[in-house]
Amino acid sequence: MGADYANIAAYYTARETILDAIAAAAKAYSERLVSEVQPVGENLLRHTKDFTKGWTGKGESVAETYNGLTVYYGKSTVDYKEIRQQEVSLLPSTEYTLSFWAKGVGQVISYCWPYVNEEIIATNGTAAGYTGRDTYCPYDLTTEWKRYWVTFRTYSEAKGGNVLFRVMVGNEAYVCGAKLAQGNKGIVWTASPEDAEYSGVNIIDNTESRTIGAGDNDYAQTGFAVGAVAVGDQFALSVGSIDLLAGTATGFTAQLYDYSANVALADAATLTADSRTAVYTVTRAADKAHLILYAGRWGSTAGNTVRYEKVMLVRGNKPEPSWSPSTADRQAEIDNLRPASVNILPDSAALTTDANGGPWARNGAGPVNETYEGYSSLVLRGLSGIGKGVYIVSSDLETESGTEYVVSVWVHASKSVSIALGWEKAANVRTTLPAEAAGKWYRLSAVQNRPAGSSFVCYADVGTDDTVAFRNIMCSAGNMLTEWSPSVEDVQKQIDQAKIAADNLEYLKKAFENDDTIEYGGLYLASFLGVKNSAKAVVAGITGKNFLTGQDFAPDDRSCPMIFAGAASAADANSAKFRVYPNGATYAEEAYIKGTITATAGSFGDFKIDGLYLISSHDTTHGIKIGDGMVYSWNEDGYAKMHATGVSLGEIMPTYQGFTSAAAQFVAKVNEEIPYEASVAYYAYMRNTYRKKAYAFLANAGDIETIHGAIQGHIHYRTMSITGTGHMIGGARAGKEQMFVMKNTARASIYLPPSGSARIGEIYYVVQCSTSGTYILPYNGSSDKIKDSDGTIITRHILSANQSCSVMWDGAYWRILPF
Repeated sequence: MGADYANIAAYYTARETILDAIAAAAKAYSERLVSEVQPVGENLLRHTKDFTKGWTGKGESVAETYNGLTVYYGKSTVDYKEIRQQEVSLLPSTEYTLSFWAKGVGQVISYCWPYVNEEIIATNGTAAGYTGRDTYCPYDLTTEWKRYWVTFRTYSEAKGGNVLFRVMVGNEAYVCGAKLAQGNKGIVWTASPEDAEYSGVNIIDNTESRTIGAGDNDYAQTGFAVGAVAVGDQFALSVGSIDLLAGTATGFTAQLYDYSANVALADAATLTADSRTAVYTVTRAADKAHLILYAGRWGSTAGNTVRYEKVMLVRGNKPEPSWSPSTADRQAEIDNLRPASVNILPDSAALTTDANGGPWARNGAGPVNETYEGYSSLVLRGLSGIGKGVYIVSSDLETESGTEYVVSVWVHASKSVSIALGWEKAANVRTTLPAEAAGKWYRLSAVQNRPAGSSFVCYADVGTDDTVAFRNIMCSAGNMLTEWSPSVEDVQKQIDQAKIAADNLEYLKKAFENDDTIEYGGLYLASFLGVKNSAKAVVAGITGKNFLTGQDFAPDDRSCPMIFAGAASAADANSAKFRVYPNGATYAEEAYIKGTITATAGSFGDFKIDGLYLISSHDTTHGIKIGDGMVYSWNEDGYAKMHATGVSLGEIMPTYQGFTSAAAQFVAKVNEEIPYEASVAYYAYMRNTYRKKAYAFLANAGDIETIHGAIQGHIHYRTMSITGTGHMIGGARAGKEQMFVMKNTARASIYLPPSGSARIGEIYYVVQCSTSGTYILPYNGSSDKIKDSDGTIITRHILSANQSCSVMWDGAYWRILPF
């Protein structure tokens, strides 16, 4: 017993260890991210934007570019291929970092050779700790662009070497944006000082968006500090977009200016919404130069409101095609990074719904918890609608409105779908799963400010053919995504469950402490045999006595099962998913039973066993009863229907023309128009590879009509078979006929009812079963007109052999419609 209590104490100690580990991992992740993205050290490689001057190799330049960088491609079919290589000078016993963008299949290898390396210090490749002089470092490629890097220290006699990118046989790689910098943090690409035209570094701050409201000021402007400039210096300006929010400006002045001397430092440029670049050559030196953007042309900005997006000024004479923040702005972003802290969402691994005792409320019926693609998940399957999923109301979460949170979830969807994740009222709560993420686990994430009174949601817009699964959801204060971790509440539950398991073990020990065990040869007898899980909870067992009371079972004891499985613990055996009691009573969830089932009482779903019968009824007016060779159905809607289908008639007619499917339908209906009259119809349909056949009869007030012909899938109120050469619809049978099956041996005529007695929407069907044709004509002597299916007014419609049509009165014409 002492050892078990020691275990309990260990569990509580483990809790503190887990929480400390979460905090330490988040801190380490933040520090590593900062160290990797901080741009330190100038590029020692020349012409890395286009891989031309100073580079050799057998790689091929491709049309694709990445971030404005020229891409070289290499694929090896024999031994290896050297994509690009450049000679470089190096210092002995010095740390350098080589980095580059790449994607492809297999691996790409970087070298700094031949006599350079003392040790690879760190890398996101696979050669950390390598001490070979050639600095060999392979990297595993993916189909997405990724920044690869290796930090190494040169050996004591190193003077220089060659930077080389190579692929071995069977591999292929795309490479661009190489950089070699002194130090261990320089992985952000920049051009070398020798390549001034490819500077790439934004030298002005706070450039993502600026809005200028001019009012009545003709010189409304915004300025960016540039610093000291010398005569002959060149600067290239590029603006992502210029949006005129108010006013009539057609051009926008941009110039380098010295506020202290009140003079321009270079020729001014005029930008437009479609032309947003300029190059300046400095003609006057200054210590504090500024870039000035106006809300229109200089001297005429009044009435304009202008927004400049993504402004970039670089040293050199080539404007940058893509914006990036300045070094200071980038550092400010890094300084503002706050790693996600503790997950606040309960049961965040599996998202257990309220239907299964979990904390996640379902947004409508349908979401289920199950193991999906190897993980305990929330699954949406066979549902249709917007916002299917689960949520937790804000009052159940300890949060503050306005706080910044990182939200994430792993999702597996059969196709790209719209997903709502996070605070329901957040502006960016909705996102669309990328098409390339379909069919695999993919992590969605966002940074959101929590609006007041906003529930936390995890929804998807789905159709009945879609399947979407969620797992490992997370919401943590901060703005930088970290690995998923359980909430403190979930960790506490794990500890509590472990304690319960330990308590249950003591509980069982006490119940059976005075019992003995008999073991003799192949015989083994015991009072209890249990199965435990990894937390030591007894989840299944067989017992010879009621261990809840410590007594032998009573004859009809239902307080403790004799056999149980699927329990949370032994103490919960009486609610286990499978239970067998001493009197033979058995309870099972999700049971699948094969073989013969014998039952004289009880129920199957909605059907109750009542002697010879199975009965299912919603109330006294609607139901069905099956048994003793009869089927009864009842309702108070005046309509009863029976339908049966099959895939083969082989057991009845095994050689009958190869029929592969059949259907039968029986309908009884009270006539709503003629009191005290009812009709009964039977319809049978069979199909094989070559033909379809239908058989039907209709009985109405002692009158039976039968047909045999090419009718597919229709039940009709009254069907008439016509063998003569003429029939007038109406008279004593007016309004009753719906279908006419023409079996005439000579050309026949069908006369439609007069328009005066026809109702709008009144419709008749005519099927020509014989080779003789039939004329469909207006009422004899009337001025009624027939309109063909193409809208042409005709005097008669002709049916040839094996043709059919329907005829409907639309209030003005008898219209011929396809049937």
